[in-house]
Amino acid sequence: MKHWYLLYCKRTEQQRAEQNLKRQGVDCYYPIVTVEKLRRGKYRQVEEPLFPNYIFACFDPESVQYTSVRSTRGVVDFVRQGAKPIHVDIQLIQHLMMMEDSDEQRELLYQGFKSGQKSNR
Repeated sequence: MKHWYLLYCKRTEQQRAEQNLKRQGVDCYYPIVTVEKLRRGKYRQVEEPLFPNYIFACFDPESVQYTSVRSTRGVVDFVRQGAKPIHVDIQLIQHLMMMEDSDEQRELLYQGFKSGQKSNR
């Protein structure tokens, strides 16, 4: 039975990990958001991962071995609880897919603190 897992990837190698995992028959997903960044004096919209260095992978452990996923180029290891890789709830994945890069989600990401603003803690 297929389950979703969370993988920790090498820095900036999520795309490489995704390509190599897909060659093995593993479904992959990592949410991308569009943010405004100051580059060379101008604000530009840039796409970047919502969770840098992490990728969700869906596979059946009976058909694809944990060790082959873990040793895939670009992947460091599974996110684990103790020695066992944890399963990620499908509802979380579906929610992330629905919210990915929507206007509502973008507004939530931009609601950070302004310069000099104090927190309520």
